Amino acid sequence: MTGLYPEPEDIERLLDRAGPDRPPRPDGLPPWGPPPPADIPDRVIEMYAMRRMGHTLQQIGDHYGITRERVRQLIGRQGLPARVAPGPEERALARARGRSDEIADLYRELGNVAHVAARTGLNRGAVGRVVSDEVTDRPAYARKPERDPRYSDDELVDLLGRVAREAGTECPSVREYRAHAAGRFLPDGRPWPGPQTYLVRFETWVEARRRAGLEPGRTGGPPRRYDADDCVRAVATLWRQLGRAPTVAEYEEFSRGRSHIPSVAIVRRRIGGGWRAILATARPHLAGPSGKRPRRQG
Repeated sequence: MTGLYPEPEDIERLLDRAGPDRPPRPDGLPPWGPPPPADIPDRVIEMYAMRRMGHTLQQIGDHYGITRERVRQLIGRQGLPARVAPGPEERALARARGRSDEIADLYRELGNVAHVAARTGLNRGAVGRVVSDEVTDRPAYARKPERDPRYSDDELVDLLGRVAREAGTECPSVREYRAHAAGRFLPDGRPWPGPQTYLVRFETWVEARRRAGLEPGRTGGPPRRYDADDCVRAVATLWRQLGRAPTVAEYEEFSRGRSHIPSVAIVRRRIGGGWRAILATARPHLAGPSGKRPRRQG
């Protein structure tokens, strides 16, 4: 029952009988509570550890082959609390309180709870409670009005263009943008917008790139139309480069960001059938300048 049975360090922490002044748990959650008495059977200690880890009485009973009521009796008979592990809100608050000094300093710098939460990756409500407790002169640092966490269209297209320059590509993909935006912040403390922000604002990634002027090879005319021969030649070109039949993922990577190469979706529509049928159609076109075809593998 992987993930159900308590780890040895959890049991050792429960068996620590040094008294109520034990240091807090290393994961930032509240202390385990009073240590159990020394005369409690080890099996009940293990059940107690599992209960504190958040497992239900039924899960514990199934693990030991007894009923849930018997588990309740064994734990209760020893005077141990049956309280489960802290819930999500309590956990979030405990993590925030473990970084109270950092939160207070960031709030004095940014003056905005939402921006502090975004910078630290912590729950916004928990950050607000810590700020209320730790920053007694909060009104002196609050920015009025607080900055709007949303982004203007100009900001979005400027950031997309910046990623294109940094990545050295004319047309950054969602993956490339996400990799460059991760963990970065604007001068006012706001995190860089994620790809989802662009999709909500512009509906599609293609439209977002168009607004940023990042469509390679486009001169304002209609998009290029590919026929079946174009698609067959594109598959055959990659096949020759690899020396073997390409996978769908390899072709998708090959066509990404290249306006002169049809996408996988277009290839499927123009040629029809599954990927094996597409490869069978492209095989006769593998002969290069030398007249030789790549040797079939596997």
